[in-house]
Amino acid sequence: MDIIKLAEEAGLAYKTPKGTYWIDAGYPDVHLENFAELVAAEERKGCADHYLQIMRDAVDKAILREREACARLCEDLFLSDGEWCAKSIRARDMSTKSQNSDTSAERVHESDKSIQERKT
Repeated sequence: MDIIKLAEEAGLAYKTPKGTYWIDAGYPDVHLENFAELVAAEERKGCADHYLQIMRDAVDKAILREREACARLCEDLFLSDGEWCAKSIRARDMSTKSQNSDTSAERVHESDKSIQERKT
């Protein structure tokens, strides 16, 4: 949070021609309230960004757990192709990390293509 920029925006700080700042107390009912609102908004944004990242991380971990559960299921249920199936599922995690620009639909299509190639 750049407190000086917030003070400038609220009308409490001014940059002088020499590049230094002049602080003005302003009118308490206008400038200080504006400054307090700006600081509070900036803090809320920081908290929201922080918690959004926590949620993204939780979703990523859930996806990895689900993928691993599916891979284990393949290993347990499919005798002949179980290992290949599990490796394919685990490889989707690697392709997701290395190809962030691809859409999930493209990744599913590529995976389906590789499964069809394996069968032929």
